[in-house]
Amino acid sequence: MQKHYALIQEMIHYYTGDPKRIQHFLKVYTFAALIAEGENLDEKTRFILETAALVHDIGIKVCEEKYGNSDGKHQEEEGPAIARPLLAKLSYDPPVVDRVCYLIAHHHTYTEIDGLDYQILVEADFLVNLYEDAASDHAICSACRNIFHTPTGIKLCRSVFAPSDTGNFRPDADTIVKLGAEAGFTCTALIETDKIVFNPDFRICCEDNSCGKYGVNYTCPPDCGTTDEMRDRVLAHKYAIVFQTMWEIPDTEDSAMIKKCKGKHNSMVRDFIADLDPSYKEKGGFMIAASGCSLCPECAIVRGEPCVFPEKAASCTSAYCIYVEDLAAQCGMEYNCGHGITAFFGLYVFG
Repeated sequence: MQKHYALIQEMIHYYTGDPKRIQHFLKVYTFAALIAEGENLDEKTRFILETAALVHDIGIKVCEEKYGNSDGKHQEEEGPAIARPLLAKLSYDPPVVDRVCYLIAHHHTYTEIDGLDYQILVEADFLVNLYEDAASDHAICSACRNIFHTPTGIKLCRSVFAPSDTGNFRPDADTIVKLGAEAGFTCTALIETDKIVFNPDFRICCEDNSCGKYGVNYTCPPDCGTTDEMRDRVLAHKYAIVFQTMWEIPDTEDSAMIKKCKGKHNSMVRDFIADLDPSYKEKGGFMIAASGCSLCPECAIVRGEPCVFPEKAASCTSAYCIYVEDLAAQCGMEYNCGHGITAFFGLYVFG
């Protein structure tokens, strides 16, 4: 398009002597166009997307001069004011300019993405940044599962980087269900981690400290990690085995009985994991428990000492902010089991 040609020339002039920035926006522009084509994006949205791809990082120069860095949030703050007069000079329509400036102001914000132009811009930028930043295989896998949502973008990410989770290993769901039944679980299921729903608002359940472990246990908040860190830890792996047990607990206020049953549930999960085929453990799989770790009578954190069992300690589903009711529904499991019956859930994340 003629407008894009003129804009490219303006952006090359803007970044005179900075080949890294010039090549970056041209690569993002190319990947954005590829994904747009694969997703059959309509002409109007594609025009906005490709325009935004060319100018998405226009705030970097000002940020480096003003703040001494190119922090993404600073780019979002400074970029629109520079892009707007440039696009107006090239006679871009005001609604296009408004949307492009919105995308510039959000291209490092990965929540509440509100349109395919926004989603594809983020994916195209990631495809370039993952390469330019020499991202680890772990980071690439996490991005591929957590950031990429368009089929074309996911395919490109897997083709360009071939992260290790795209190998030939595939767990046998039928075998897992059979082994779970033999181990005494009420229900066992296999799920891909990108299907798990996380809600950071659930962290308040831990902050309420009904279990008494908040701030005094390595596996519990705030010491286990932020909500984003916990989510990313799960999404860095491809699969999870979900375990359910049911227990007769007539009094839901009977904390001693609940603690006892959760302990038995967690022991069953640990035994199941210990007996798993080694191929399920090659990439650092880990357990998510029904409660905070209780392997020690008192967590070593209280004494300012390292964790005694770092390989066995496991955080609970609340610490990971996993929406367990949705997880149960996806796995065909009961969540509300009726009067006097309580269900507990655990996971093994792997692959």
